[in-house]
Amino acid sequence: GKGFPFLVHSSKKCLTTMSDLDSPAHIRLRCRAEDLTTSTTGMAGNFLQANLLCIDDKYAFDFLLFCNRNPKPCPVLEVLEHGRRESCLAAGSNICTDLPSYNIFKSGKLVDSRNNIDEIWNSNLNAFLMGCSFSWEYELVNMVRVDFLIVERRL
Repeated sequence: GKGFPFLVHSSKKCLTTMSDLDSPAHIRLRCRAEDLTTSTTGMAGNFLQANLLCIDDKYAFDFLLFCNRNPKPCPVLEVLEHGRRESCLAAGSNICTDLPSYNIFKSGKLVDSRNNIDEIWNSNLNAFLMGCSFSWEYELVNMVRVDFLIVERRL
């Protein structure tokens, strides 16, 4: 499936600086306006990115328990309070509009893709922000570029 992360603030430092246009707040606003509808890989390099999972009440506790027992493959960054749309990690955010795209699954099958989930959000859903590889992918690419430049100069 496509990875469409939710950008949250982190104290992580990268090798490059970022403009205001690359800030998580600006990227979330672009998603909200449906100006950005593609993956955010490589964007907002100084910040943590997260995938969003919205799970019905009847499965939420079991999912959280599974994640707690498997923290490396399923790192939970935040569980939003029941019915809440704003992440504590991203002030002013809205989980229903601030991602570039949402894949909707029912009974394990992809049934829809949307640019926002305002119309289908309901009070029975629990939102989980999960760790995303996009957070370290950016730094890995920068490290590889730096190492490549060092190797290239030695030759």
